[in-house]
Amino acid sequence: MTVWLRKHKMITTALVLSALLIINIAFNAAYMSIAKAKVPDYLKELTTEDYLEDYDMYWTTLEARYPLFPVVEREYGVDVEEIKARYRQRIASEDIDILGFYNLMNQMTYEMHTLGHLYIVGPQLYDMFKNTLLGYIDHLDEMGIPDYPFLMDNSSDDIYEWIDSLSQRYGFFIEDGNLKFRYVWGNVNLNNPKGAEFREINDDISVITMRSFHNSLIEKDAEPMKEWLTEHQDDKILVLDIRGNGGGDSMYWMTNIVQYLVDEPLTMSDYSLIKYVDEFWQEKGASNDLSEITDLPNIIMEDIEGMSVYKSNNIIPPAQDKIEFDGEIYVIINGYTGSAASEFASWCKATGFATLIGTRCGSGAGGRTPLWGQMPNTKLAFMYCDTYGLNPDGSCNQVAGVEPDIYSESSPLNYSGKFFTDMLEEKEK
Repeated sequence: MTVWLRKHKMITTALVLSALLIINIAFNAAYMSIAKAKVPDYLKELTTEDYLEDYDMYWTTLEARYPLFPVVEREYGVDVEEIKARYRQRIASEDIDILGFYNLMNQMTYEMHTLGHLYIVGPQLYDMFKNTLLGYIDHLDEMGIPDYPFLMDNSSDDIYEWIDSLSQRYGFFIEDGNLKFRYVWGNVNLNNPKGAEFREINDDISVITMRSFHNSLIEKDAEPMKEWLTEHQDDKILVLDIRGNGGGDSMYWMTNIVQYLVDEPLTMSDYSLIKYVDEFWQEKGASNDLSEITDLPNIIMEDIEGMSVYKSNNIIPPAQDKIEFDGEIYVIINGYTGSAASEFASWCKATGFATLIGTRCGSGAGGRTPLWGQMPNTKLAFMYCDTYGLNPDGSCNQVAGVEPDIYSESSPLNYSGKFFTDMLEEKEK
């Protein structure tokens, strides 16, 4: 009986696995069939030569302007030239279509650990940045953002609308640089950031949780943020929780938080290294004189050879209707705090605006909004930082990130915020 059951179980398992394999093949075939059926017409005509032209344009741009290749090789033990040659050979020798090209380009950037916002742009990021660009259309020059004709003439819209339709209907997504499919029923809104959340630990301690600084939240969160800060201006401790906040727009924290809580203008000075000095950096006064930074303790001289340097002064003055808050401010960070949120953490630490608690957070953009390029044939967009950001000690911000003032792997909000309640009790003794 036992033998029969074992054989029966093995046969049943084999049948189930075979069925699952057939279903998986059928679904994948369906996905690819539907994807190709709806692909924009111009993408159906692309040749291997077209994909290689896009690939070469991508690398030509990065080699001229992206300053972090030496850091990528040193920190992650990769050979950038080998990566470049290997993926070019794959594109030249494999019979790929647009999804295959998109997949390979994503794999390649992930091999370089996407350091310095090095990404092949997806539909969510494309829509967010395009909307941001249009929102700041009158201020692009002062922000160092080109007007990007391809965003203005909508020439990349078709490919990103198509990719987005796959994402929402068929679970098409990129994971660790690999294109994958996961069937989902119905449409999924993949770009709906959650606004700020507010709560009290007790009468003296309040918490604002912000998981995104998405530009769409600047106006949405403005009124509830100001109301909360006004209502809690007598609190002794204000906690700003930005763990898991991948960034967005620095205007969020400047206008919704900082300007209401500073008593006088606060200034953060930092340095950015630039490989290619364009008109923007010329007007800013980028200099070849590196004498101000060569004595920083953690500067790596090989990285800065041939670079120009720009010193910025980020000044945030108080609002006319500032809030009279005299309590202490703590900002909780972790390894998933990045980009504009990391810039906030860096600003807090440099100016003394707040005390950082948690673990080391990720990097910011390094002095300028990441730049974009458009490949001529596929119309895919890519992004990268053209700056090598320096921390005050000379270390590369894109690698070192921002260290907390108080290191804590456990959440200081655990056990009803016991970390803060104990701290307050100790101060009041």
